[in-house]
Amino acid sequence: MASSLPTTAQPPASIAAQNIPVSDGSSNSCWLQLTDVTKSFTNDNGHVITALKALNLELQDDQHLVALIGPDGSGKSTLLKILAGLMEHDAGTYTLYLHGPESADAAPLIGYMSQTLGLYEDVSVWENLLLFSQLRDLREEKLTALLYSNATGETKEPPAAPQPTATVTYTTSPASPPATAAATACPLKAAGTTEKIATAAAVAAKPQTNAPAPAINAAAPSLWQRLCQFFIPSRPVATTADTNSQQLQEYLEQLLTQVGLIAFKDYRAGALSGGMKQKLALTCALSAQPQLLLLDEPTVGVDPISRRELWAIIEQYLQLTHSYCIFSSLYLEEAERSDHTVFIKEGQIIYHGSAQTLKEQVRSQCWALTLSDTWSYQELARKLMIHKSQCQLLRDVCPRMGRIDLLTDPDSTASVVQTEVERLLSAFGFTLQRGDVQLTAREPILEDAYINLTGSFHAQSGFTELLGKNASSEALGATAVTATTTTKTTDNVATTATATTHAAHEEAVIKVKDIRKQFGNFTAVHDSTFEVYQGEIFGLLGPNGAGKTTTFRMICALLNPSSGSILINGLSLAHAKSSVRATIGYVAQKFCLYRKLTLEQNLQYFGKSYGLSGELLEERIAQMCTVFGLTPFLHEMAANLPFGVQRSLSMACALIHRPQILFLDEATSGADPASRRAFWQMIASLAEQGTTIIVTTHFMEEAEYCDRFLIQDQGKILILGTPDEICTHPDHSRISIEEAFVACVQQRRHQQK
Repeated sequence: MASSLPTTAQPPASIAAQNIPVSDGSSNSCWLQLTDVTKSFTNDNGHVITALKALNLELQDDQHLVALIGPDGSGKSTLLKILAGLMEHDAGTYTLYLHGPESADAAPLIGYMSQTLGLYEDVSVWENLLLFSQLRDLREEKLTALLYSNATGETKEPPAAPQPTATVTYTTSPASPPATAAATACPLKAAGTTEKIATAAAVAAKPQTNAPAPAINAAAPSLWQRLCQFFIPSRPVATTADTNSQQLQEYLEQLLTQVGLIAFKDYRAGALSGGMKQKLALTCALSAQPQLLLLDEPTVGVDPISRRELWAIIEQYLQLTHSYCIFSSLYLEEAERSDHTVFIKEGQIIYHGSAQTLKEQVRSQCWALTLSDTWSYQELARKLMIHKSQCQLLRDVCPRMGRIDLLTDPDSTASVVQTEVERLLSAFGFTLQRGDVQLTAREPILEDAYINLTGSFHAQSGFTELLGKNASSEALGATAVTATTTTKTTDNVATTATATTHAAHEEAVIKVKDIRKQFGNFTAVHDSTFEVYQGEIFGLLGPNGAGKTTTFRMICALLNPSSGSILINGLSLAHAKSSVRATIGYVAQKFCLYRKLTLEQNLQYFGKSYGLSGELLEERIAQMCTVFGLTPFLHEMAANLPFGVQRSLSMACALIHRPQILFLDEATSGADPASRRAFWQMIASLAEQGTTIIVTTHFMEEAEYCDRFLIQDQGKILILGTPDEICTHPDHSRISIEEAFVACVQQRRHQQK
């Protein structure tokens, strides 16, 4: 298997437009109507949780790309599952105006990509695509229309125009009989059928290694064929396109070619990287040319390069087919691509309309704070974040592109804002001269509008004493001074190693020297070397499959390196793992605490695991509950906690023993911007107290919070430095971290060709 993603995934330019006519708006001006749609669940404790609260929404015919934005637990996935027919709603109605034969159900007209992807990981890429195209009712007559050009670009004679089709209205409500609701709205007919197939696949498919799946034997039925024939006797495979059909083979090969997966056609789906799995799942959803595409966080957990490739595929598909798409996302910049934006929080729509209109509403509240070279914008940004509550007019503070972006109250003028900021900084011990701080108006972004709409992030009380330390006045007033110590060249890629001198950065607490990790013949990490200093926030960035998770796990003592050495506070991981683990805290990307224990029991367990007991343990638990606001949930089962509370519990368990080093593995994944701000406010407070913090993230803007970060690809460090060093061009122009990330990785891959 190749060791990296294809560098560029071409959009599916050879996919023909559907022969299903697009509504001209003559009969209906909208294509989707929601009326008081409500959905509730009952948890293990018998408590009723309302996921959707009487949603009302109309989407117009010219709104083809619709963004559904909100934090995890807001109801996005529930709404998409209801629209896909995979879940019944409790009250209200929703109506889809789609086009097709009057006798057809909505099944072939809707494509759905779940957040968990729903792939069969024990079979090949090709078999997954075959299975989903059959489940989507991809028929021979439709293939004839779809295959109008081949992979070489040679144009074929287009087929004759199909017979006119009628606008079909699919309306569902709880009052309808279950069978009717499933038949009219469910793209897979019945969720139970899909569940049976998934269960059978889990039982029948034998676990394999990461080796490629064997090539398909045309003479013998594959696993997916056997499953379909066994579980769907009323719809045998013969009623749809023949799996050995030359037309079907040609069409699916074109799809894989256009998304950059044709080289991995016979690879086991489970052996693909995260970004490649996302592409495969998207291709499966597109395979039958749906009129409505429902995508549940299609770009979650993928790097910026893979995200751009996925969006190229989606946008080109919509442009060619004039289809509709509703996608959920946590990336607000993705919402700016949409024709219509829907913000949902706690099961309610809090805004829907144009993203540009919402941005214009906060234009007068957006300011950029630039500093003279005497000061570090990151250090001052952290101070403002930590102590924002002392300046009532500030709603948001964020370091961005070498400056500090502020969001203020609507009535705040430039002079008032500047006076308040200078007063606050002076209170921290910063002696400012005239001209050190300049305040200018800036362009608003959707993140500003979202935070203004949902409320400012809230300060966490008690963090100054969280680790039993009080920051000195000298530390409060100190600023980081960065000096380049060495510059070396590795495989023609410049790597800038920097050392940050700070009152708290006197020595390296983590020393990584020439670590390498091999899995058989595959080298995941190639001889990485770097150091991390006390009180520093250090970031690991890289594309999917770059080796950053492997590097992270080796430093955390969760994985042994094949060669090289790692020292934590002068102790070798090879000889003193237990001693090292007592000094670190770890927050995983996924919630991995004990779900069947209560919140209090989880805190007790982790506290005792770190040697705490008696009154000291009870004192620490009380402190964690106060700082993180956990007291109301003490006796709730961890599995039933809201997403934000689960994240806070993970942090509390990692910090209960007051670690010297904190590891955060994409800990803000699934959080909205306001929640991420509050989270980083905590991190800034911990770093100020001397805690060393190592982070991985796919939110590129979060690297602005780091003192230094590295970018690696294919197991090799490409560059290491401060945000300014990595993102400043020789002509002193500043680019975003995402732009620097993409340029760095693409330059590396271009040099390898």
